[in-house]
Amino acid sequence: MKKFISIAMLSVFMFTLGGCSSVNKKMDVATQEKTIIKIGTTLDGDYLKELIDTFNIYYPNTIVESKVYDFQGIEDAIDKDEVDIVYGLSETDLKKLQKEDKLYQYKSKEYDNIKDQYKNNDNYYIGIGGFTPVIAYNKEILKKENLSLPKDFNDLQKDEYKNKVIMPSEDTTMYEEIVKALGKGNTEKIYENAKHTSKFNHGIAEVLNNEEVGIVIVPDYEGLFSAWDDGNVELIYSNPINVMAEGVALIDNKEVKPQHKEFVDWVLGEEAMNVMRKNRALLSRKEIKSVMPGSDKFVE
Repeated sequence: MKKFISIAMLSVFMFTLGGCSSVNKKMDVATQEKTIIKIGTTLDGDYLKELIDTFNIYYPNTIVESKVYDFQGIEDAIDKDEVDIVYGLSETDLKKLQKEDKLYQYKSKEYDNIKDQYKNNDNYYIGIGGFTPVIAYNKEILKKENLSLPKDFNDLQKDEYKNKVIMPSEDTTMYEEIVKALGKGNTEKIYENAKHTSKFNHGIAEVLNNEEVGIVIVPDYEGLFSAWDDGNVELIYSNPINVMAEGVALIDNKEVKPQHKEFVDWVLGEEAMNVMRKNRALLSRKEIKSVMPGSDKFVE
């Protein structure tokens, strides 16, 4: 009898060990199956986090890591194999990367749902939407310093705005777009009035909110300034500057995984576009329209 009990207990013990081992193996496999996607972006607003959080709901086995760079930082990170996907870069920057043979040729499954003006003929990148420079101003500062409201960008050349304006840095794509729209001479006159410049949008937003200056030129207004919605910051919807497309592209590194393509397809799909429509004036997907205030004033 004792022998029978011992054998029975041993059998249970061995079964338990086997069960634990099986569970552990399953857990190990589940852990191993998670794929990390490294995204390099020049966007510094909060909405990219919301986009990634939404993606994780649909694809829980893919871990998305994003990092904000300036364009030079993006190039360096690509050279070090630290980026799988670039997201939110302007078409100007994407063309540079294509010319440098750093982009992977991929035609997204969502290609036919994207407006023609956002497509790259060779499928090295594809547009996700557009943004435009706008003038934002702090009502309290204008009132305190008795500054008149500028009607458009060229107004910012006036002497009364000397040291009252913050502009994007001269080494940004935004600066290139302003020069293309206003001409080199007019742009330089505006920059002579600038108190200083900032490479990142959050730097521009902070000085305006902290009442260090009265006026800024900045893209991505809604997504960026929503954190400081105290009623003092207003927009001027003057749009002499053409809208800049921003896009997504795969990096041509050692291994382009199916999950990388999956992410690109997803950000061009309905779920992602419904996140972006809250803080993008223009969207590349045919049937999705922006709900951002003032977006009806932007023309593609």
